[in-house]
Amino acid sequence: MHLLQKLFVCFPLLVSASLLYGTGNLSDEAYWTPQLSYAPAKMMWGPWNGRDFITVKNRTLHVKAGPKGEIKSAQMGYPGGVYRTYKAFELSFDYRTNGTASVSSNGMNKEKEIPAYSGKNLKPSPGFRQFSVLFDVHPEALDGVLAFGVKGKDAFLEVRNLKIRGIEAEKGDGRKLLLNGRECEAIYYLDDPDDPVTSRLDRDAAQMLRYAFAKTGGNLYPVKALPASLPSDRCAVFVGKAGLKSGLLDEKELKNIRDGGFAMRLKENRAAIAGARPSGVHFGVFRFLGKAGVVLLSQNRFKKAEGDAALKDFFMAQNPAVPNRELMYRVEQPELWGYTSHQDWVTMQMLGSHCTNCHAAITYIPLKEFQDSHPEYFALNASGKRVHSSMGKNVQTHYCMSNQELIRLAASRLAEMMKADPEAKYFYFFPGDGGDYYCKCAECRKLGSTTDRLLYWIDSIAKITGKQYPDRILVTLAYTDSQTPPEKIRNLSPNVIVLYAPYGHSWGSHLVYGHESNRVGHERMRKWEEMFPDQLGAFVYPNSCREHYNVWPAFRMNYKLYRHLAEKKYKIVAHCGFTPAYAAGAISENGSFQALQMKVLNEVLCDPGVNVEKLVDDYLNDAFGAAAAPMRKYFDLIQAEPEKRNWGQNTEQIKRGLVTSELAEKALPLLDEALSLVKTDSEEWKAVQREIFPFLWSYLTDNCRGNGKITKAQMPFYAKCLVRYVDVCRILKIRYEGHPISADWFWETAMLKIEKTRPWYDAPALKRLAENPLKVLGESTPVVQEKTEYGFLIANKGIIGGQKCRAWMRSDNNICKVLRRPSSTFGNASAVLQLNHLPESDLKLKVFGIDNEKQAPSLMEVKVNGISIFRGVSPFSKTKWEEAEFTIPCNNLVAGDNDILFLNITPDKEIDGEGGVQFMAKRDYTWGWFMIDYIKVLLPKQ
Repeated sequence: MHLLQKLFVCFPLLVSASLLYGTGNLSDEAYWTPQLSYAPAKMMWGPWNGRDFITVKNRTLHVKAGPKGEIKSAQMGYPGGVYRTYKAFELSFDYRTNGTASVSSNGMNKEKEIPAYSGKNLKPSPGFRQFSVLFDVHPEALDGVLAFGVKGKDAFLEVRNLKIRGIEAEKGDGRKLLLNGRECEAIYYLDDPDDPVTSRLDRDAAQMLRYAFAKTGGNLYPVKALPASLPSDRCAVFVGKAGLKSGLLDEKELKNIRDGGFAMRLKENRAAIAGARPSGVHFGVFRFLGKAGVVLLSQNRFKKAEGDAALKDFFMAQNPAVPNRELMYRVEQPELWGYTSHQDWVTMQMLGSHCTNCHAAITYIPLKEFQDSHPEYFALNASGKRVHSSMGKNVQTHYCMSNQELIRLAASRLAEMMKADPEAKYFYFFPGDGGDYYCKCAECRKLGSTTDRLLYWIDSIAKITGKQYPDRILVTLAYTDSQTPPEKIRNLSPNVIVLYAPYGHSWGSHLVYGHESNRVGHERMRKWEEMFPDQLGAFVYPNSCREHYNVWPAFRMNYKLYRHLAEKKYKIVAHCGFTPAYAAGAISENGSFQALQMKVLNEVLCDPGVNVEKLVDDYLNDAFGAAAAPMRKYFDLIQAEPEKRNWGQNTEQIKRGLVTSELAEKALPLLDEALSLVKTDSEEWKAVQREIFPFLWSYLTDNCRGNGKITKAQMPFYAKCLVRYVDVCRILKIRYEGHPISADWFWETAMLKIEKTRPWYDAPALKRLAENPLKVLGESTPVVQEKTEYGFLIANKGIIGGQKCRAWMRSDNNICKVLRRPSSTFGNASAVLQLNHLPESDLKLKVFGIDNEKQAPSLMEVKVNGISIFRGVSPFSKTKWEEAEFTIPCNNLVAGDNDILFLNITPDKEIDGEGGVQFMAKRDYTWGWFMIDYIKVLLPKQ
């Protein structure tokens, strides 16, 4: 194994659109020469989490080993665009090194592991020496990296004169594309030296057609520049400007193409596809591929196509209701889903960021660069400080929007980026995340509301950039503090678009569109539509931002919202969400039926009157085959649940209880039926398993031993589901330790200790669980109670639930549990008392705790085995920690495990905020809480 093989991370492919599918050197100049005066070339190189060991000077890459000699690697995304069809890369370069160095290639697939690593060691050399190598490209590699690494004490590696040549795969002998009976010979684009941007984009669309048709077993048809003369009977597809020159589309048809739209025609043996930006040509290719039977079902899977694609004469045109439909950067081929190309958005790789960075201002004007030299650039807080600790990380940076010097600096940097990324049409510009961070200086206050301040800032910058680049659009957000419509500003420069974000305390439910807690959000959205009908977009949240694995049945909500946006003809709909599986499948997609929603909701944005039920059925039939019928029943069942229960929960809120035991008992048999109808290990079988995963996670998190929601009668079903969850994760290889850490999840939910293994599902405890789940769960009850002279002590680590925090008003700073009001979702905690035999008399329960410091007391209830033994005002002191004593009647106890449940039952006294109880809600959870540390159980004296 070469030294870099273990170093690779899931590095999202970020390719500069200025060098796509070139026939010469594919090494992008931006890796070697700074394209911006304020960003070094090293920002192009990965990894994202630090580049201190990389420098690029005089077109030479310098990589320095770590301080202890550990390996460091500079990584370059696979060149050639996301629709590359190379079978190999040929690299040649000059290098010198004094350490153990290597060059390597590692192809990656988002959804599964592939054997795509190869590397070559570089011999030490004091002077530059030439080196060349050929790396095969795995056919299933959606992206990948080329890397230069070195290790050794004081070791370095220098590389220069890198040349990369892509070696194309052969045409093959597969499925044919037949145009009125004749096989397509080539795909043509126009190489126009006077319009290189359109030429590159058209070539990318042509390459998309070649790539996607081949992915369904089709031949690889050559992509060629349109020659000056071409035989009139040439059987080919003409893309973009080549389509315009083909003569197949008349003037009226071309004039009817609007933003993001296309027109295409097949006549005799020639097809033409023409379109308007953003991504109209790609959108036309997407529709053409659909006619050819090329349908994407997931990142890694296409609908099975049989036989040749035999197309007959047709004409088709479409102007999407929403011309710009943006997906986040993790979806690397948005055009294959029917969405807008990432190339229409600034990539920002030259700044070490990604193309869908909506909080882009913090990257153009970074806190680290200016906090010492120009603190006046940053927002003044209520305490009179410019650069203050509440900013936390750079992501929360906000600015003084009245500062004219800052406005000029921002405009200058944006203009440089517009020149450096000529393909990009849309440029995000919005400050950091978080609420109540806007500048409070006197000059900013004069500008009006926080929304007025933002719009003044953006418009001032846009006026400057618009002088040089009038067709480049600045995109900002009506988000948190700027979500309320402006009070003063009524007009914006034509190169500004505002994205309304249905988010925060005015949108209390992202699962029920008409929920009362969304009322204010709807009103604000309507007001924005009235004020800026031609310059409005939306920034939407189709998934849970807080819980990646939550089942999140939001299709009905999303459909109603997207239909409204399409009916109102929003200019842009951008997504915070729709995160597919990544890290070779180690991290599952976000929520349930992700791909279905991505496919169907795009069609709604294109045409709000589309038959959605048919689209859902079509997708289910394509993706699940024989299992489509029970999967449709399951889909309808879970999607109906939020509306049935009028469930108020937004994207930022963690709220337990949506997936009940009753819902699970209805849903899981449908999923079992689906599995029984398809072949084990088939793509359809795996697709069913992918839907089982988020449902089981939600059920086991909502109903678990840790929160006291599982009765003894429900334990067999619960245990069976827990075993099945582990099996599904093993099948799908969902092994990432961050959503959440598995050992913590098993402890907090199942009260099961598992060992630290990689992958986590190979833990011996889980193997024992599979063999005898009820026995292992019974034995796994945490033995944290310690025998003492008075009875038992249960330490804080044995108390499951509540919210972890440092002890209040204590010098030891130990971890304790705070129980907040029920609406916080941190309102209960439980522990288990193990008794070998029944006591003959009552027991005393002592709990070490403290009440909150506010005047009003908290209310508390204690249950043992489901029976209340105390309900009333918290008995804890407000000024010191002390033990509160309760009596446990002996007839409430059993031999074995006894569940002790602590509940905060303090009601909310505030009137609901605009969005009710949620992230950023207008409720104050700093009152009404109490905190507990340990538990003592006093046994009767013998």
